[in-house]
Amino acid sequence: MRNMGPEASWRIVESQRYAIADIMEALDPARWELPSLCAEWRVRDVVAHLVLGSQRLRAPLILQGAVRARGNSTG
Repeated sequence: MRNMGPEASWRIVESQRYAIADIMEALDPARWELPSLCAEWRVRDVVAHLVLGSQRLRAPLILQGAVRARGNSTG
C-alpha cells in the first residue's frame, strides 16, 4: 500500500472485509463459538475486532447497543 492515498487504501480494506464477510456467512452458528488462534478469543471475537477496528466507537453508541442486546453477548 506504499504510495497509495487514503481513499485507495480504504478501498482495499473494504474489499478485504467483504471477502471475510463472505467466509463468515458460510459458517454455521457453532463455528462462530470455536476458539480462534488468539488466546481466549472465539472466532466471533476476532471477526468483531476486524469489523470494529477502524470505527470510532462512542460511549453512547456502545451503551445503546448493550441496551438493545439486553446484556446478551450472543446477539
